[in-house]
Amino acid sequence: MKKSNYSHYMSGGSNAPILWYASLPYHVRRLYDCKSSISQDPTLMVVSAEVVCEAFTVWALGEMFKKKGLTQRWKKVSHGTQWRRFQDISNPNTNLLYTALTGDRIEQASFWSNLQEHIKRRNKLVHPDDPLATSTPPPSREEAEKSFKAVGDYIQHVTTILDSM
Repeated sequence: MKKSNYSHYMSGGSNAPILWYASLPYHVRRLYDCKSSISQDPTLMVVSAEVVCEAFTVWALGEMFKKKGLTQRWKKVSHGTQWRRFQDISNPNTNLLYTALTGDRIEQASFWSNLQEHIKRRNKLVHPDDPLATSTPPPSREEAEKSFKAVGDYIQHVTTILDSM
C-alpha cells in the first residue's frame, strides 16, 4: 500500500505509520490516504467521512462482540431485520449497545458534539429537508475539515477502547 503523508499517523517525521493507523481496518486507512484528493471538494469530504464513520462503527461493534465472545450474537444483531441504523453511533440503540459492551460513555467524550455537528452537516447534504430541492449549499472547506477531524477523533477514541478490551 502506498504510504500517505497525512500527519495524524506520522511519527517523528518518518513515513512509518504509528500503531493506531496500522490497526485500523482497510477502509478507514483509505480515507486518510485519499484525503489530499478529496479535500478539493468539501461536499465529497463530508460525505466520505460519514461513509467511513459508519463502516468503522459496524466493524468496531463486530470486534467488540468478538472480544466479548459473542460472535454468534453479533451475527444475529448485524443481519437481523428488526434493528436498523446500528452503523450510526449516535443512534440511541447503537449507543446503548456500545456502552454496554465497553463501559465507555462516548457521548461524554470531548469530540462528541463535533461528531454530532458533522452528522447533521452530512444529513443536510444527503437527506435535505425539502425533498424537491435540487441542491443543498455545499459545506465550506473549514466545515469539511471539522467533519474529517470529528470522524478521525471518533475513530481514535474507539480504537483506544478496543485496544483496552
